[in-house]
Amino acid sequence: MPDMSGEELLRNLDDHKINIPSIVITGHGDVPMAVEAMKAGAVDFIEKPRP
Repeated sequence: MPDMSGEELLRNLDDHKINIPSIVITGHGDVPMAVEAMKAGAVDFIEKPRP
């Protein structure tokens, strides 16, 4: 996303009390990123396989 990261989007949704299930899908994830996404409200974190 050009204007914000997925983590920023999750935090923005939480700040505005928008409670929807959110899944993070990334091609460049790692454990710390998954932990932060879950803390920010993601219900799942999926890392896409890279070719």
